[in-house]
Parts: sequence; structure tokens; C-alpha cells
Amino acid sequence: MTQIPQGKEMVRKLSRLGFVLVRRTGSHHIMKHDALGEMVSVPVHAGRELKVGFFKHVLKQLQISEKEFWEI
Repeated sequence: MTQIPQGKEMVRKLSRLGFVLVRRTGSHHIMKHDALGEMVSVPVHAGRELKVGFFKHVLKQLQISEKEFWEI
């Protein structure tokens, strides 16, 4: 079974990968990686996991596996 992070944890891991918080719009954190040119909008809702499809989309966008994500 796939382990899914909460929004706050996803923001932390993206920061470790070099993403920078550009702005917050409501409960969404918009993060950008200058070298990759990628932008990700992460919904941060207290106590709720991200949707599986969104999580897998971000992994595909970053070109990393789920195992690599959890090792960050």
C-alpha cells in the first residue's frame, strides 16, 4: 500500500529538494524550483493526507520514486 504524506510534510521534503515557497494562497503553498523551472501547489490541510493522484503526479514531475521521496 502506498504511504501518503500530509501537506506539511510534502512542503518540508520539497524544501529539502531545493524548492522555495513563493507564496501562500489560502491553504495552498506555491513552491518553485529555479533550476528545474518547476512549480508545485501543495494543499496544506491540518490532519489530512494528500490525494494519491496528486502525490504520484508530483513524484512524476520530480522524476523520483516513492522510495527516494521517503528517504529525503
